[in-house]
Amino acid sequence: MFNSVYTTGSPQYHQFLSAKEFVERFAPTESAVAKVATGLAKYGLLAERTSATTLKVTGLPNDMERAFAVRLHSYQVASHGEAPSYTFHAPLSHPTVPTELAGSVAAVFGLDSRPSLRPLNRSAVTAKIRPAIKSSATGNAPGFLTVTDFADRYDVQPLYRHGISGKGRTIGIVTLASFTPSDAFA
Repeated sequence: MFNSVYTTGSPQYHQFLSAKEFVERFAPTESAVAKVATGLAKYGLLAERTSATTLKVTGLPNDMERAFAVRLHSYQVASHGEAPSYTFHAPLSHPTVPTELAGSVAAVFGLDSRPSLRPLNRSAVTAKIRPAIKSSATGNAPGFLTVTDFADRYDVQPLYRHGISGKGRTIGIVTLASFTPSDAFA
């Protein structure tokens, strides 16, 4: 059935569920959530519903260890290159859902504080960098550049003159900042 949503000619083609339909079909009932919250409270943990299918569970490390049959361990990572040292905690084994809750809980995650995102850029020696922006008395200020301003400031016009415009190319944008999707498509 999943593939039928993406198969041209299928009656299910592009017939996606609305958020409401998804919740009605897949989200646990309030009584199921209450059962899990009550079960976790026996371990001293507090469960709070954060989305249709997710609970945020908080409590003391010892209570987490007891509830999910894990041992949390502190790790220290030494500095390397320009990356500073850091510490984090993580379980020594995979968590186990308490037997009385096993039918109601699909997964346990987030028991670790290991950083998952970090910059992969490297700093260049500033003495060897030549300015990328051409001096230009015309055009808009940075932050308000038009396509023409960009081409002038970053010396892109020679590429355009050779027929290199980027047209027909696919690019990916990876960012942790917000942006307007219509800008990316344009």
